[in-house]
Amino acid sequence: MATHTFAEKKMIKKLLLPTILAGVMITGCSGTDCCMPSIISVSPSSLTLSGAQDSKNVTISCPVNWTLYDVVPAWLAITPASGHGADETVSVTIIDGKDVDRKGIVSFMASNGDKVILTVNQKAQNSEENVPHTPAIYVAGRDGDWHAVLWIDQIAHFLPKSGAPERSEARSVFVTDDGHVYVSGDQESPNAALLWIDQQEPIVLPDPNNLGMFLRAASLYVTDQKIYVAGGAGFNAFLWILDRANNDDICIIPLTNGLGFSKNSVYVTAEEDVYVVGVTMSGQPVLWILKKGTSSLTTLSLEGSTPWIDAQIGAASDGTIYITGTNNNKALLWSVKGGVVEHTYIFSEVPIFESLFVDKNDGVHLIGSPYGPNPLLYIRLTQPQIEQNILPSSLPIELTRVFSLFATDDGTPYIAGKYQTHLYDEAAFWSPKENLQFLPQTPGRWSPYAYSIVVK
Repeated sequence: MATHTFAEKKMIKKLLLPTILAGVMITGCSGTDCCMPSIISVSPSSLTLSGAQDSKNVTISCPVNWTLYDVVPAWLAITPASGHGADETVSVTIIDGKDVDRKGIVSFMASNGDKVILTVNQKAQNSEENVPHTPAIYVAGRDGDWHAVLWIDQIAHFLPKSGAPERSEARSVFVTDDGHVYVSGDQESPNAALLWIDQQEPIVLPDPNNLGMFLRAASLYVTDQKIYVAGGAGFNAFLWILDRANNDDICIIPLTNGLGFSKNSVYVTAEEDVYVVGVTMSGQPVLWILKKGTSSLTTLSLEGSTPWIDAQIGAASDGTIYITGTNNNKALLWSVKGGVVEHTYIFSEVPIFESLFVDKNDGVHLIGSPYGPNPLLYIRLTQPQIEQNILPSSLPIELTRVFSLFATDDGTPYIAGKYQTHLYDEAAFWSPKENLQFLPQTPGRWSPYAYSIVVK
């Protein structure tokens, strides 16, 4: 593959920027060698201020001139607003005197165009102005007309299309601590992998092989600085990496021998190590690992599982990675640490787990369909014990499929999927607090789906 300098790559991207679709079509460079770090950084990348007049410092490291980029939240003052190389101390101060809980984003840009984001959180101190946060319920999926939709507290928000596709669907939703909502998905005719940010016009994720078919953006994960989308096109699996501060700069990493139309699942640890689970062209489940600061993938084959699984992934605070699988109609759960499989748990009463979530207390929540006409089986695993809990009988047994599980800080499960009524299927979610809740949608000839759920 030809090599280019950083400046040449920037120019190539500008020259090749397509505009054939109504969405924001971006071209990207392919391979781990193109994922070059930004020359500007901020430390720490996230800041918490307390009270109405707090002020703290961060350090901007940049070898060239830099300046504030985009609009600074009105309640913050950033001093100085520009600099000229090396390490520089920057003060972040609350200026409106309000003692409330809120979040904001501050962007800095180097003279070469690189950008970096600082997330600022304010925590109130015993103020009457502070209103307790009520978590919102976000569900991504499609309606009966096969149109991508994001439900927020059961209000349907139809996501913009790129061009005039016949179908579109939202496959994964991620809500950041600073309140931004990211959704990945795809569309047909024209086929494209898509990324929506705050329900704006979609970013069309580039296909380095130019197949123009079978594109899928299956899952995503967002950190303070980066957006990671796992998916692919046909027999080729990719990991798209975008800068949050510069969405038109996309790196594409081919996932070695990976299938693009399998349900590739991505997770990023606090140390910024990236894990993607999927299957190879031979049907072997595999974990791809991209360590922070490295430019090459390592792979770990997950032995003992039936081929063609749609695996799920999550991580505990100690760095343990949990992955679901299946073998001989028995659900599996692997725990991986340091690139090695430590344990393989086998659940004989469940053929497969549809979803996995690791809570802040390192409890591993799983959802699956046991044999027979029973409600779903909910399992919470905390080593070394395994607890099995049958969901209350109020959950209808007419369900047809479940896709996603999320657990809140107190361990409450939220389950999203498709539920069958006497007349037709409906997208819905369930939790012990909410019971069964159907999601409003446009009726159509297709079955609606609720693919992904987040409560935040």
